[in-house]
Amino acid sequence: MIPNYEEWYLGKIDLEPKWLNVFLDAKVTNYFASVFHKDGRIIVVTGGKQTDPLKKYFQELVDYLKQNYGLVIEEKLARHGCVLHDMAATGNFHFGEGDILLAGEAGGFSRALGEGISSAFVTGEAAAQAILKSMDSGQRALEHYKEIVAPEAEFCKTLSRILEETIGLNPFTRC
Repeated sequence: MIPNYEEWYLGKIDLEPKWLNVFLDAKVTNYFASVFHKDGRIIVVTGGKQTDPLKKYFQELVDYLKQNYGLVIEEKLARHGCVLHDMAATGNFHFGEGDILLAGEAGGFSRALGEGISSAFVTGEAAAQAILKSMDSGQRALEHYKEIVAPEAEFCKTLSRILEETIGLNPFTRC
């Protein structure tokens, strides 16, 4: 699991407002960092290992953005933190147990760089199909679900491998 930390600002920065700017340089972040605009705000995000001093890393990222991209903070609007999973990157999916099926990010399904909504749709539909098959067959839904959802698990793992091949590292496994 990877802690994620973000702050929202009013201000300005010399980065294109329509783009998600991702930083993978180990001098800037131990995980990956990003900056983007949303609703007139600047959102700065970084993450790292659970044992990393995230606030220190975050401040170093903000200082880097000030020096290299002209970040000017007029007002801090919000501060958030969350924990991301590395289950797709490590192939550590959890399909559920007993009568519980885990879909979307709860089961570890996410595509490259943590995009989860696509997998949530696919695995949610797979869970529904598994339940219907279970009602017809009398077998537990979990067994059907594992079979139906296997291609999505492979796809998530493949995207993690492609990410690693493309940029030379997998930020989810380098932490």
